[in-house]
Amino acid sequence: MRGDISSSLGLTFNYYLKKDRRLQIPIGFSTQNTVFFRTNTVFSSETFSISATTFQDPYSLSFEYNFYLGIARGGPTSRGQTGILSIYRRGHTPSVLGFVYSYDDFYSYDRESNDAVRHRIRISAVQNWELTSLNASYSYFDNDTNLSDQAYQSHGVGVSYSRPFLENAARGSISYNLEMKEFKNPDSFLGSSAFRRNFLHSFTLTALYFLQESLSLGLSYTDLRNQSNLPAAVFVTAEQRLSGQAESLGSFREKIYNLFMNWSF
Repeated sequence: MRGDISSSLGLTFNYYLKKDRRLQIPIGFSTQNTVFFRTNTVFSSETFSISATTFQDPYSLSFEYNFYLGIARGGPTSRGQTGILSIYRRGHTPSVLGFVYSYDDFYSYDRESNDAVRHRIRISAVQNWELTSLNASYSYFDNDTNLSDQAYQSHGVGVSYSRPFLENAARGSISYNLEMKEFKNPDSFLGSSAFRRNFLHSFTLTALYFLQESLSLGLSYTDLRNQSNLPAAVFVTAEQRLSGQAESLGSFREKIYNLFMNWSF
């Protein structure tokens, strides 16, 4: 299997309609453009968002709405809207305890069978020691799609550790995530009563160097491994993965190297 080289450019703009100690209401627009050179694939994702966050120590409560549009060379590929509810509690142990629920209504321009309603729940705990942090999380995801082979429920756990280096001029992190996906329908390719079950492992190393206070350069390596109890017959394209229309089902392994730059102003 051949690899590919991609380049991404993302821009995010935020404007606060209101911002004080009790209430913040930002609106935002972001664009993410990705080019895959070997497969000659171009994909763009445009997102409009508005949210409201209220603070009452030690709690914060946030509501967010996003509308997004996926575009490829042939035109729009997908659109969707997401509603997100977030609750956080800050303290000593853990430093931050969070609960997030999101509802996603996804529409595919290419295939009606890819339309989906998605629910996600994430519970997380963060422990900070000055500039060092440890994060642990649990997530539940329900992908209720019209495409029978892509409909599944998943449970995931993750842990990450982050700390500064070089007198705070650089920062490094290491993370591991495991997700178990149980598919809702018998696999159509095998034509039997066999149900697919996948285990997705993800291991990531990230290094970040601060060139200036608002400018940083980063490098990351991700080892992504999917273990499936059944083979897969359908090839999933880069556009389908990026737009959220479909996922690779069978066993595979990917190694991803990412060089990036962040600039805030």
